[in-house]
Amino acid sequence: MTDSQADRFALHNSRQSLRPLKQIDDFTQLTLAAMLAEQGMRNVP
Repeated sequence: MTDSQADRFALHNSRQSLRPLKQIDDFTQLTLAAMLAEQGMRNVP
């Protein structure tokens, strides 16, 4: 295996294990964005 192949393999493995966390993180960001947008609308006179 070349270095780049090993890197790609390691990256793929870490992505696999992080997928559930990533989904939670995406959800958290969406929720925060929605809350901030709501907050911003309330603050507009």
